[in-house]
Amino acid sequence: MSASTGLILKFTNPALMALAAPESGRVEYVDSEESGLRLRVSASGAKSFTVLRRVSGKLQRVTLGAFTRPGDKVPRMTVEMARKAKRKTDGAIATGIDPNAEKKASRERGKTLSAVLADYFRSNTSLKERTRSDYEKVLSEFCADWLDTALTEITRESIKRRHAKHGAERSEARANNAVRVLRALFYFAGITPNPAANPKKKGPGGAFLFDDRRKRTRIAPREMPAWWGAVSEMQGRRIDSGARDASDLLRLLLLTGLRAGEACRLRWEHVNVAEGVITITDTKNRDDHVLPLGSLLRAVIERRHRNRGRAQFVFSLKGDPAEPYSYNTLRGWFEVVAAESGVKISAHDCRRTFASIAESLDVSAYAVKRLLNHRTGRADVTDGYVVVDPERLRGAMQRIEDEVIRQAGEVPT
Repeated sequence: MSASTGLILKFTNPALMALAAPESGRVEYVDSEESGLRLRVSASGAKSFTVLRRVSGKLQRVTLGAFTRPGDKVPRMTVEMARKAKRKTDGAIATGIDPNAEKKASRERGKTLSAVLADYFRSNTSLKERTRSDYEKVLSEFCADWLDTALTEITRESIKRRHAKHGAERSEARANNAVRVLRALFYFAGITPNPAANPKKKGPGGAFLFDDRRKRTRIAPREMPAWWGAVSEMQGRRIDSGARDASDLLRLLLLTGLRAGEACRLRWEHVNVAEGVITITDTKNRDDHVLPLGSLLRAVIERRHRNRGRAQFVFSLKGDPAEPYSYNTLRGWFEVVAAESGVKISAHDCRRTFASIAESLDVSAYAVKRLLNHRTGRADVTDGYVVVDPERLRGAMQRIEDEVIRQAGEVPT
C-alpha cells in the first residue's frame, strides 16, 4: 500500500481482469510501471482508469475511461491505451487545460439554454424557489428566443447587443441580472472562454454592464411631509379603489423596513395580534424574522385583522383571499404617491429610509441588524455573544415610528 492509499500493482490486462470486486465501496490500484495511473474497482464490478492531478491548484480526479463494465469479457480500454491517455492528459494539464471542464463542456455543447438551466437547478438544490423563478423570468424577459438555442451558439457580441437593447427599452438592472445568470450557466457548463464573464473588465469585447452600484435613495426629512401626507390621504378614498390597502402596506414598509416581497406575503398565521408581533418566514437569509410593532402600525394590523374575512394574507390580492398582494400593484401605487407628492421612491427606498432613521436615533448597530434581519459575517465574533430579544427591539421600533411621524409634521400618539 502506497502512492496515496492505492495498492501497487503492475498493470497488465490479464492481471486487471482477474481482480475481484470488493464487497462494498471501492478499492484503488496504482500502476507500478506508469507513475500516476490508477484503476478503481467498485463493488458492482466496474473497473475504471483514473489519474489524480493538481489542476489550477486543486487536486482533481480525471477519469480516463472504463477498463471493463460488469459482464465484459474483454477490456474496453486496454492498459496500453490507458497509459497513452494518461500521458496525453498530463500534457494537457501542463498547458493549462482542465480535462474535467473540457469533458463537461463537450457534453453541454449540444444542449440548449433551457436544458442547461434545468441541469443547473438540479445541481443547485439549495437555491430558493423565488431565486429559481427569478432566473427563469429574467431569461424569458431578456432572451426568450434563445431558450431553444444551443448554449455554444450564444456569443459575447449577441449578449452585448441584447444587453444594450434591453437596458434602453426596459430596465438596466434587469439587463445586468440577465447577463449574470447567463454567466453562471456558462461557468456551470464549463464553456471557455465564458462569453458573459467579467463584462465590467477591460478586454476583448469591452465593458458593457450598466453601473448598478448600490443606490442611496431614501425619503429625506424635508420630503417626509409630502410623501406621508399623500399616503395618509389615501385612507379617505373609496374602499373598493384599493387605496386603503395600499396606504396600509406603504406604511408597513416604511415603519418596519421589510422587503416588499416579505410584506406582500405576510400571512395572518404569522401575526400575533394580541402581542403586536409579526414573524417573517422564508426570508432572504433563511432566518425567521420576528418584529414587534410600534403603536400606530399595531393599530393598523388590529383593524385589518378585525376586517380580514377569509383572507389568508394580511394583504391579499383583490378578490382572492388565498393569494398575496401583487408586487406590480404595489409598484403602481408607489407611482401614484410619487405623482401626488413629488417624491419618487421604491419599496427598497423605504427600507433604506427606515435604516437611516434608526441610525440617526443612535439605535445600536446590533439592533439595526436585527431589525433589518441582516446577518453579520462569521468574522464578527462579538455578534455571536449578543442576543437581542424581540421585545427589546420594541423600544427601537417605537422610536423609529415616532421619528417618522415627527418628520411628517404630525404628533406621535
